[in-house]
Amino acid sequence: MLAEKVPKLCYQCHDDVTVNRVGVKLDNLHSPVADDACMDCHRPHSSAHEKLQVEQGNALCLVCHDDPGLSDAGFMWKFAHPPVEESCVTCHLPHGSDNQAHLVEEVVELCTRCHNDHPGHGLDATNYAEGQASKIVNLPDNFSLNFEGTMICTGCHKPHGSDYEPLFDRPKMQMCQKCHRM
Repeated sequence: MLAEKVPKLCYQCHDDVTVNRVGVKLDNLHSPVADDACMDCHRPHSSAHEKLQVEQGNALCLVCHDDPGLSDAGFMWKFAHPPVEESCVTCHLPHGSDNQAHLVEEVVELCTRCHNDHPGHGLDATNYAEGQASKIVNLPDNFSLNFEGTMICTGCHKPHGSDYEPLFDRPKMQMCQKCHRM
């Protein structure tokens, strides 16, 4: 008995969350948004939580998503990335984004908000994949690169947590051997 279908009804009062600031459709919508399922996350009449959410903070995300604070085996990471413990929305937009994984910004820009002194940031992988340096560096096929061919942080670091410092997915020497012959 709704006057309009969801989300059209929601957008009578709320901004359309499927478009960016200039009104262009977002590239990557969160699945409930893409499915017009506003009420998967929000209660239209009342809630004990901010923005009429079903749950508050990270608990809302964990209704559907696996806990990024846990390894695939279900154990707490030895080293958790602090934003994971603070709030998912530190790095991810809840409705959608023009970036992969609904990130607030592209990976390198997002990471360098806090980590701006790492010598590896902004390395141009094309210089390593082609030319004389290719004798030393051998980028794995699954190495993370952006569209410009620049190495991105997640090629070496896990964004949520790890059992190895500094959030590597394996011990440091093994990390080096992913690209360097030793």
